[in-house]
Amino acid sequence: ISKELNTVKTIPPYRVSQTEGKTIVQLNEEFDKMFRERENSIVVDTFYGQIENIFKCTCGFESFSFEKYLDIPIYLDKDDSKQELTKLIRKNFEKDSFEWGSKCEKCGKKTIHDKQSKISILPEVLILSLQRINPRTRRKISSPVSFDDSIDLSSYVDKECVKSMKTRYNLYGIGNHSGSIDFGHYYAYIKLDGSWIEFNDSFVSACGEISHSSSGAYVLFYKREDVI
Repeated sequence: ISKELNTVKTIPPYRVSQTEGKTIVQLNEEFDKMFRERENSIVVDTFYGQIENIFKCTCGFESFSFEKYLDIPIYLDKDDSKQELTKLIRKNFEKDSFEWGSKCEKCGKKTIHDKQSKISILPEVLILSLQRINPRTRRKISSPVSFDDSIDLSSYVDKECVKSMKTRYNLYGIGNHSGSIDFGHYYAYIKLDGSWIEFNDSFVSACGEISHSSSGAYVLFYKREDVI
């Protein structure tokens, strides 16, 4: 849909951004601008956010990369116990360590680097996709996941890049799946005028309150509080 609604008619060639002497805020804005030079639509305006990845060498040297996201993948634990969305999100943004594939620009060594990801641009609508397919067994993870009506992302944003924007989001849509990965059924809950409505094939019906612990939910839609 975004490709069809893209307002960019002539795609420019790729260019390399000059990073020397620029602040993280300037780099963040420049990456967003470069992306929109190629793809710019109402879908990007509404659903796309931006992630800033910070890589730190043992010598102290830091490097950065940016990436656009349509949804944030939330990886579930592989056991069948009940899981909490807030804890899964926190785990998703935890600092990670790995061996750097090339030599550090400063010390010239291949060392262990720390990686820390932060949100540098918040979307109007936040999409969280629960990764319910075990990549090793190719089986569905049916663990129930509990989630709240609202979540606050303030702990996961770069506060230099995200200053005045609200970081709290309210739940308004749930994509559900029942059955296995080979055979199943999709349906959705949407919150309209304060009431939850179920959309199930050609059937649309009011469902009152919904359960906030589900083994069928696989995509959660949250709207930022300052978005009408």
